[in-house]
Amino acid sequence: MKYTLLVDLDENALGDAEWEDCDVRSAGLTRELDAEGRYLDAAPRHPTDTATSVPVRDGYRVVTEPIPGARFGTIEVRPVLDIPGIPGR
Repeated sequence: MKYTLLVDLDENALGDAEWEDCDVRSAGLTRELDAEGRYLDAAPRHPTDTATSVPVRDGYRVVTEPIPGARFGTIEVRPVLDIPGIPGR
C-alpha cells in the first residue's frame, strides 16, 4: 500500500532558522525512508503567493485544458521547492 502525505502549515509559523531545521530534518527522514525502500518521491511547494488557482464554475474556466477534477473544485498550480539532500533530486 502506498501513501501520500501533504504537509500543509502556516507559512508564517516558523522563522528562517526553524524552516532550515525543518528542511534538514525532512531531508534526513527521506534519506532514512529511501534506505529502507519505503520512499517514492517528494515535492515541497513554494509559498502560496506563488500559486495560481483555477476555479471552474458553471462550466467556465480561466485557462484552457484544466485537470478534469477542476469541474468539482479548484486546482492549485504552485512551483515545486528544491531542497538539497532529498533523494531523487
